[in-house]
Amino acid sequence: MTHRPSTPASIISDSAGLNLALGEQPSPWLLNYACAVNGFAAHPPAKDFVYCELGCTQGTDLLFLAEANPGGLFFGIQTDGAPLSFAEELRVSSGNGNCTFYERPLAALGGIMLPPVDFLVLKGVLSRYDAAARSAVPAFVARHLKPGGVVVCSYRTPHAWALWEPLIHFLRTAAEAPGDRAENLQRAITELQVLRDAGAALFQVSPLMAAALDSIDSFGVQAFDRAFLQTPDRILHFDEVCGDMAGLGLPYAGALPLAVNYPQICLPAGLQARFASLAGLRLREGWKDLVRMPFFRQDIFTSASKTAEPELSGDTVFGSHLSRDQFQFSFDLPGAASVRLDGPLFQHLADLLAGNALRLSDILSTPALGNFPTAELLSSLAWMTAMEQIRPFASPAHGYGEVPPFRLSPFNTAMLQRQLSGQQQEVRLASWTLGNGLAVGSREALALLALSEAGPAHAEDWAGHWLVNHALVDGAPGAPALSRIIQHLRANPRPLAALGLCEKAQRN
Repeated sequence: MTHRPSTPASIISDSAGLNLALGEQPSPWLLNYACAVNGFAAHPPAKDFVYCELGCTQGTDLLFLAEANPGGLFFGIQTDGAPLSFAEELRVSSGNGNCTFYERPLAALGGIMLPPVDFLVLKGVLSRYDAAARSAVPAFVARHLKPGGVVVCSYRTPHAWALWEPLIHFLRTAAEAPGDRAENLQRAITELQVLRDAGAALFQVSPLMAAALDSIDSFGVQAFDRAFLQTPDRILHFDEVCGDMAGLGLPYAGALPLAVNYPQICLPAGLQARFASLAGLRLREGWKDLVRMPFFRQDIFTSASKTAEPELSGDTVFGSHLSRDQFQFSFDLPGAASVRLDGPLFQHLADLLAGNALRLSDILSTPALGNFPTAELLSSLAWMTAMEQIRPFASPAHGYGEVPPFRLSPFNTAMLQRQLSGQQQEVRLASWTLGNGLAVGSREALALLALSEAGPAHAEDWAGHWLVNHALVDGAPGAPALSRIIQHLRANPRPLAALGLCEKAQRN
């Protein structure tokens, strides 16, 4: 279990700053790093890599990843019948040119021709019940994965999902009754809520059932229906998936989130020695799942060669979207270990990487870090990355010299205009520095758009005129006023420039 800040992260060291949350799509840079720290030969991917997601749901997450990596080619294949029309409309209207979507059932994958793929994400597709569909997935991997390529297998596990089964069965039965499916499903959800509030035995025996019921709202009823009721998946154990990948010549190379790779983080202190005594990867990972009770696993497999010791390239980029005052060095993880990042080196690294991104070679040659051994520096970077205080980035930040007027990229401008008009609480942007998507609060998003469209001197007036003609979903309670956010960003342009939201001409 990884620690996540209880409030959105910020790149500005003030409560009036820009609230951000990182995208969940596994970037090539994150996957490359996970392989490297687990001892597989990995180097920063070339700018012209190929990335494919099989089972891309609505496709919007992949679109933001594609825009954040303009040199890569991205392919999203929807396999469960959910329409990709919204993502395709976004792609066309925003001018994106490096992302292609397909809608195909798994059994028809043979008709898709792709260039050799460097990064292949299998999102739930290993779990399909249909035998013909299941056999199509390994054939697709064997046909398209480049030698040394990386595969991510995302799937439901039996551990925590066992809690869901009574709810899933009840909701599926209700949804399939005569009448309107959506109305049937909503009535069934209401009925379960009544039972929960009345203290029904199911919710008494397992209090987590109440949390499971509440989480349906975060999916959205229609998305929940499509993902869990209409297209039921098998629940898989790690050893099954590991065996399937081994048959394709792909050994296990780690997992996401990164903290899962470190028993000293993801397991209670009293169980770490026992875990170390277990023999065999499959037994160890199965034992770990009994302790952690995950809903999903995201396992990484690769045909890259194994190295004697984990080794990172000097071109590996580390950065952080956190401001200096938001770095954390103490973590009490429920059901896992307590982690303390003590000592001056962690503080120095936070000073260096707050709102910034640097190549490993530049970090190691920083004069302020010259008295620390290289091994200690690498270890500290690994700990801070595992605890999500820093991240593998796609590119170094270029925002600390002369800062040009802030101008959003055409894609981000189009996305903000569309999403803000749609009255969303949170909107998304593409960061070419991070190489992934970022989620931004609606108030902060309007401040960015105003600075980009009108410039620092006129941003507040522009935002005011915009609000006259549009309603804006208000941000979190207690959030700073829009004018204060604009003033703060105007006075602190360097971290904003370093984030990588701007147009291409400002990237160098």
